[in-house]
Amino acid sequence: MADIKQDLYGLEYSDSFSLQGIQEAEVNLNLTPAPPPSATITGVVTDGTDPIPNATVKLFDSTGTPFQHTLTDAAGQYTLNDVIPGSYTISAVAEGYLLSAPVGVAVNTGGTAQVNLTCTAEATLSLGAIAGVVTVTGTGVPLAGARVTLTNALREVVATTYTVADGEFVAVMGPSGCGKSTLLNILGLLDSPTSGSYLLDGHEVARLSEMQRNKLRKGFIGFVFQSFNLIDELNVYENIELPLLYMGVPSAERRRRVEEAMKRMSISHRAKHFPQQLSGGQQQRVAIARTVVTRPRLILADEPTGNLDSRHGCEVMDLLSELHRDGTTIVMVTHSQRDAGYADRIVNLFDGRIVTDAQL
Repeated sequence: MADIKQDLYGLEYSDSFSLQGIQEAEVNLNLTPAPPPSATITGVVTDGTDPIPNATVKLFDSTGTPFQHTLTDAAGQYTLNDVIPGSYTISAVAEGYLLSAPVGVAVNTGGTAQVNLTCTAEATLSLGAIAGVVTVTGTGVPLAGARVTLTNALREVVATTYTVADGEFVAVMGPSGCGKSTLLNILGLLDSPTSGSYLLDGHEVARLSEMQRNKLRKGFIGFVFQSFNLIDELNVYENIELPLLYMGVPSAERRRRVEEAMKRMSISHRAKHFPQQLSGGQQQRVAIARTVVTRPRLILADEPTGNLDSRHGCEVMDLLSELHRDGTTIVMVTHSQRDAGYADRIVNLFDGRIVTDAQL
């Protein structure tokens, strides 16, 4: 009687058989895949004293790419299971709190790491006539020298140096009326600054006519809005195709681009459906597909998850993160600390002034 037991390429198998002088024997083996190597990370998220429930805990790999995420429970505790052994950074964010400082963690097969995170509550700022300056400059897609007078108050977005690098993901935050949407409209050439200059891709665009702004926007700048802005009378395919019609793209090329965009956003099966037949998350996927079909170098997103529940909101942010990893520059206005955690940096505005600029 002989025993065979061996681990080969992660497979364990064993069997017994009798030789008894026989020179050849047939052996049937049952192969059982060995479980993949994994580890666990646990911890608690607090504000330094009290636990924070429903905080988003995000795990990033060595390249800074989001690897896994979860929510804390009512006691502020979280668990990340089935983590592939390796080195990571981990951080947490919650509504009403600033992003926690990222913490490095290394895990081994079968091991458990304990990482506690602390989020600081957002500061409460008193209202006042504070003049600030926002000059945006940079390489690749420079956003420079935007001097803006807001229409709803005697406040200005005026000049200090700020850079949005080519391929960067920037989140702009702040209370209502602080100038976020006005800044986004100027960057998207929807409004003109009342004074100063604005350089886009190295070209002065502050004094362009409306026709010139429209021409420059096509194919260069894409928009993602909170309210989707789909046309109810057009189906999914036609909504996505529409900007290509305005750009004069030939029919065959339009078809190829639209099908590619629908596949990328996982909505090909909805091509003939109309907006009212879709969920909010699906409508936002269509809106993003309509944006990426023109292959813009810069995407401006205004509260892209504002009308979505948390699950669909995370799906939309994952799509924007994918576009960012592919090299698209993104500037996003948001009130959500969770969504801001997807960005490379967070800029906080107050009364038209940059009060913080944090690199993540």
